[in-house]
This record gives sequence, structure tokens and C-alpha cells, in this order.
Amino acid sequence: MSLEGIKVIVKSDEALIFGVEEPEVQNPQNDQKTGFYCDQRMNRLMIRNLAEGKTVLDTYSYTGGFSFNALMGGATSVTAVDSASKALEALRYNLQLNIDHGVLPADAQHKLHTIEGDCPTVLEQLVEQQKTFDLVICDPPKLAPRRTQLDKALSKYTQVNVLAMKAVHPSGGLLLSCSCSAAMTQSGEFVKMLQTAAKVAKRRLTILSETGAAPDHTVVAGYPEGKYLTAVLAHIQ
Repeated sequence: MSLEGIKVIVKSDEALIFGVEEPEVQNPQNDQKTGFYCDQRMNRLMIRNLAEGKTVLDTYSYTGGFSFNALMGGATSVTAVDSASKALEALRYNLQLNIDHGVLPADAQHKLHTIEGDCPTVLEQLVEQQKTFDLVICDPPKLAPRRTQLDKALSKYTQVNVLAMKAVHPSGGLLLSCSCSAAMTQSGEFVKMLQTAAKVAKRRLTILSETGAAPDHTVVAGYPEGKYLTAVLAHIQ
């Protein structure tokens, strides 16, 4: 992300500040994610409430929404992973923005680490290195844009969630796994996919909560297709 393109400042998630590119400087064809995701703000606040004293892995971190909430909640360390250099550049910009405004303490710079790379590949490497975390967040971009792509997307979701579960500390920890694909959410297959992933990963899965978009993202009764976001918080052991 060219920082010159950041002209919109968003205050969200109870005090946190984010710089957002104006639409004309975004490139949806090349960027996996664009804009700012207000629909996830309640789920980010949930992470803030759970993060105290924990090591956190934020995969598909984008510009830092979950990462910064984990820091606000008292995480001892946060590792943010994304394949887009622009997203990580914006994340570092947002980190400094929040430090400069006194929202995050100066030592947040030392607690937040970034890794640029394909998330499944990075997860594989972390698992091979036996690096595990107390809390793992998995919020990939839309993997099933259409229902016809659901079967292929299920395989991708399963693969990344197997790796995400293996990255949770073996003594037990938390996983927040999300899907922003309406086809996946409306299929009712997301939790079943997590069950399959847990069997492959040889981990025990306990569903703690299943949420969706923030309350202002309403679903019209006559248009159930408007329900698109699933966020499952689970205990992994």
C-alpha cells in the first residue's frame, strides 16, 4: 500500500485507529482484501477480551484489525501473517498511528511481528518448527465467490484449518476461524468442515461460539442470501 494513498482515517473497535485507502487507489484485482471490515468489529473485540497473557497468531492479518485488538487486550506477542506486502505495510503504518495517538503503548512495536508469505505455507513452516500459539486467528479472503466453487473451497478451508489447529499449543488453546463466503455460510457446512479438519489434525474441537457480522449488518428476512459471514470460536486440544 502506498501510504500516500491513505487519506481516510477510521476510528473503530473502541478507540483503535486505522488508515484506509480511498477506493480510487485500491486494486481489487490484485488485492485479496480491500477497504476496512467493520463487519468483523464485534469479533475483533471478542479477541481483545480473550487475549490477555496469550501468544497470538493472526493469519490473513490484512491491516491489523485482529492483531491490534489482541495487543489492546494484553497479548504477550502477536505474529501477523499476510501474503500482501501492501497490507503489511499498512499494518505497520496503523501500528505507529495508534502508538502516536497513545492508543497502544510504545512497547507494542516489540510485541508485534510480521511475516510476509502465503498463509498455508507459513503455517506449515511454523508447525514443522514446532512453533505453537495460545490463540490462532484464521480469517481468509473469500474462497467461494459462487456456489459452484464450494466443493473446491471446502478443500481449501479444510487445509488451512488443519494447519491452524496444529499451530495451537498442544496443551490447549483457542482458534477463531472465519469465512466471508456467502456460499459457505449458507451451505451450513462450515462447522462440519472444522470437524473434518480436527480429525485430520488429530485435535479435539470444542465449539465455544458461532457469530456473524456486527449488528448493523442486518439480514432482511426476505433475503436470507444476505447472510455471508461466519466466525467460529473453538477450543482446540
